[in-house]
Parts: sequence; C-alpha cells; structure tokens
Amino acid sequence: MKTVTIKLYEFGELADDVRKKIVERKCFDVMNDVMECNASEYEASLEAFKSATGFGARGWEVGYYEHHFRRDNPDYHVMGTYDYPIEPEDCKGRLLWRWCYRFVRDNRRGEWQSLSWDKKNRILYAGRGKTERRSRIIKEPITGGWCPWTGVCTDCALVEPIVDFYLNYHRGKYSEDYSLEDLMDDCLEKFFDEWESEYNAYGDNKDNCVEEELANRYEGDLFYADGKRFRGNIEELETA
Repeated sequence: MKTVTIKLYEFGELADDVRKKIVERKCFDVMNDVMECNASEYEASLEAFKSATGFGARGWEVGYYEHHFRRDNPDYHVMGTYDYPIEPEDCKGRLLWRWCYRFVRDNRRGEWQSLSWDKKNRILYAGRGKTERRSRIIKEPITGGWCPWTGVCTDCALVEPIVDFYLNYHRGKYSEDYSLEDLMDDCLEKFFDEWESEYNAYGDNKDNCVEEELANRYEGDLFYADGKRFRGNIEELETA
C-alpha cells in the first residue's frame, strides 16, 4: 500500500505571487461579470438623467479603457416661450444659471421637520410640542455625492457639473460663451469616464478589487501550491 500526501490551500492561504498569477489570469473574466451586473445601475441613472433634463446619450459604448457616445438633445426648447424659444446652444450665462437653479430645485428632496419652542425653559424640542410649533423643510445637500434619483453613486457624476456651475458661475469660474450643450457634454463625459474607470479598476486589479472578488468567488474551494484549482472531492480524500 502506498500513501500519498497532498497539500491543499484556501485562496487566502496561497503565496502572494501565486495569488497574483491567478488574479492576472482571471481579472478580465471577473471584470466582465461584475460590470455586467453593475451596468443596470449606470443605465438607470442615465435614463433618470434624460427624464430630468431631456438630454440623453445614444450609440454609447463603454468598456476597458474606451467609451464613446453621442449627445441626444430634447425635441423641445429648454427655456423661454413658444414665440421666443431658447435652444440649448443659446442658453448661456445667467440663463444657464437659471436653468441649473430650476434643475436643483426640482430634483432636490427635503424632509419636514417639526420644531417646538418652550418659552419658559428656552429649550428647543424636535418632534414633540410645547407652547409653539413650527415646521420647516431641510433640503438634502447637493455637494459631496448627491444622488437625486436612484440613490446610487452612479447619479453623482451626472449632476456634479451642474452643481459646480450652479455654485460657481457668479464667482467668475465660467465663460459667458459656455452653453447648456457644453454643460450636458461635461455631465455625460464625466459619467462615462466614471463607468470606464470601474472597468479599468477591475481589469487592472487596482485597489485589490479583483483579488477580493476572486476570494469571494472561490470561498470554500481549495488549490494546489502552484495555484491550480483542486477539482476533486475533499471528502473522498479524507475517507480514503
């Protein structure tokens, strides 16, 4: 009778260089699988952006170190009246700031807060009454990651250029020739840049995101020391 000893390892127990080889071999498979799942979040934000602004993207494609799109303009004037319409290329300066103001106003959520004031003890209470009651709406912040539609960070890139113009136009940051078309291009370009960068992060294994994904995928699996996956039955080995 001959006894053979086999050493098997979990993914996290493999040597660093062996794990690196597995990651490099599988990173593009992981990238495609993960981004196929994440695509629905990006597409939902893009659809919400079109509903909110009238501008969208058509013929778009995004992948590893590449993306392209064509801006899709609304089939109606963006400001003005029927007799005096203002088209996207003519919406500039203060008119563009007003467009941004209206966008922020219409898409910013708020919460009613009940406040009560006790005149005798000079104490402010929230949500329970004393001698006086007042209510106010506390608006959600529009800086630092505003997600007005889906609640997912894929909204942020689409609204950041609008918020930046809204907050900084009067500080002289933008040219008077900067139009709504330019602003929408910046929104969509930033959005697809973010989408592409997530592809690149998995494809290049930045921040160890691929290794983490592989560790989760191979949870419970065993490997030989050289990184080859063990495809046998561990229970049969234990009882042999």
